[in-house]
Amino acid sequence: MLLDHPDFPLIDLAGKAAAQAYQLILAGKPVPFMLYHSDPFGQLRSTQPGGALAGIRAQLHAAGAASQLLLFEMNARFEDCPAERALFIEFGASCGLLHGLVLALPYITNRQRQCIPGMIQLQRCPAPLRHLADDLLPRFTRALRKSAEGSAWQQAREYDRLAAPSLEAFEATRRAVDALCPALRPDDPAGDSNVLANRHVDALVERYPFEHGIAYRKALYQLGLDLSASSLLRIDNLLEQLKPRLAISEAQFLAHPANRNFLHVLAFYIGTVLAQESGARIDWYTAGQLQRAHAIAADAQADPRKALAALLNKRELYFPLQLLLERLFGACSSADFRAELMELGRMAAGSRAPRLLDDMEHVQRRIDLARSTDPDYLVPERPSWVDGDSFELWFQNVGALFLGGRLVWGQVTQANSLMWREGSANCPGEVLYDLRGISGSEELGPIATTIFDYKGTRPLDHRLAFLSDHLMHERTSTFGLPLPLRLSGADLRLASIFFDRKHLPGGYLQSGLVPLLIHDDYPGIVTVLPERFWTVEVQAHARRNGWPV
Repeated sequence: MLLDHPDFPLIDLAGKAAAQAYQLILAGKPVPFMLYHSDPFGQLRSTQPGGALAGIRAQLHAAGAASQLLLFEMNARFEDCPAERALFIEFGASCGLLHGLVLALPYITNRQRQCIPGMIQLQRCPAPLRHLADDLLPRFTRALRKSAEGSAWQQAREYDRLAAPSLEAFEATRRAVDALCPALRPDDPAGDSNVLANRHVDALVERYPFEHGIAYRKALYQLGLDLSASSLLRIDNLLEQLKPRLAISEAQFLAHPANRNFLHVLAFYIGTVLAQESGARIDWYTAGQLQRAHAIAADAQADPRKALAALLNKRELYFPLQLLLERLFGACSSADFRAELMELGRMAAGSRAPRLLDDMEHVQRRIDLARSTDPDYLVPERPSWVDGDSFELWFQNVGALFLGGRLVWGQVTQANSLMWREGSANCPGEVLYDLRGISGSEELGPIATTIFDYKGTRPLDHRLAFLSDHLMHERTSTFGLPLPLRLSGADLRLASIFFDRKHLPGGYLQSGLVPLLIHDDYPGIVTVLPERFWTVEVQAHARRNGWPV
């Protein structure tokens, strides 16, 4: 989901420093200028420098200065935010890629002298860091949450934009994604190629730039790549056109970073489509990562065609660059290429694990019995606040899910805290789910956590910013919002939901994983499968994830 960088442990340090400062603010004490660093044992250390802020900052950014970050508090004005004061965290000269980054934590103090934090912002982001800016924000909020003071800051935050988030305005003003796709580095044994795969596919579909550029960019964009099975045929047609025009050897072609990006993005895109169409899981590895994770030797130096590997359903291994390079430089014809894609699809489908959807026939029989014997059990209790609210759409259509619906796993992304304990009130929330029913708890859990970590921040990517605003506002609804591909290659959606206690084991949420009913004729409307209809297979998986069933 998120890219990492060797300098990012300093973000964790910044989270600890901000938590300590918040403790002073809550106590009504001034926050002095503080310089922070990490000792050899990873512990937070601080010093209080003397002098004016300008002089302290000059020393912070001086060549040869120690790796430190500066925390200070001052009055400030922000665009689209009413706060007039903030904590600032500024990274010094020896902080590597983070040098010059300034994080702002705005807040206001009300008439009762209570501190009300706002949404975390990038006050200044150096150009070399922009492609990682939206990866460091959730890491910072995660670091904040690790302490009691930081967790209190996050819980006290309020939505602070001047206008409420609007899905209609978001969709009407969609713009170019402010991001850069990093290049795949085959010599990086510790990286996460799944994250890079998602970023490559997202960059291709959303058309934002690649590090070192990408060959045949215009031709790729003209293909109208939409993650459909038919789009793979359009890719084959492009390769057919390119093949006679390549007047260089395979080795010469691979020597150019833009050409390697072209191959990598096609490999990731084709694998993503094959996985979606076949209901399979796909994991990506460089040669070094494959050796480290699965003890499978692949010498990318001796054979560059093995620089990237894909593992389907944790069982079936293939090397996508072999197929692409053979199509461009070898004897592989269009018919051969398409036949190989068909075979990969069959292999992926044949080895995939059973999906929750496979239980739907048994579930539907139980639902049909309840419809005739206890119809009130199916109907959620409608609260009075729904009248005139956007959530009314959910109550108008939820009943249709019980006839001809589909069964998928969902992950609670956000829910009213009341729903996590015994009680009588039914409350709304947000769930993440895979429209195709492929992803389960292993995939959905980390992504839901990442989405929640964006809450209360202001990312540069407008898609992530809308997600953050929606979760932070807590009084808006969205039904089936597609998740940016940079977070997952699966067809994931975020939907508002209403939790009815009578449908939950024990009457409250005891796990973030829930079986959901969805319906193709009512997109975006989802509900928890009532406990009475949980099959043995559903119960077994739910039990492994914390449900007392």
